[in-house]
Amino acid sequence: MQHKNEPPIDHIKECLEVAEKTDDPDYYFLTVECGRKLFGVEILEKIVKEAIYMASALYKHPYEAGKIEGKIEGKIEGKTELIVKLLAKRFGLLPPDIRQKISKAEQYQLDLIAEGIFDFKTVDDVLKYLH
Repeated sequence: MQHKNEPPIDHIKECLEVAEKTDDPDYYFLTVECGRKLFGVEILEKIVKEAIYMASALYKHPYEAGKIEGKIEGKIEGKTELIVKLLAKRFGLLPPDIRQKISKAEQYQLDLIAEGIFDFKTVDDVLKYLH
């Protein structure tokens, strides 16, 4: 709670000191975020201890989730490229509509195509897995 006639900078400094003493980076993170809402970013820029702030699981979570999502997308892109190359090697140049459908396919569809790639007799067999 802010004391009478206490400037905002002094109040948020006091709050951050208390949060720092708890040795809980998440508590510190939440104190910073509340300070942003109450007092704005300008006041906090010079007083926030970035090391504590960034040690919070609340700070790291979106980045970790993004990494995982990026890895999954990368695997799907790689699988898509490999399937297109293998189908082109087997059947020759693929029609643009099939290439487009493969690029928009779900992972389970790509897996089914990859598993059956050596059993396909024609490019039309691939279309059974792309709807």
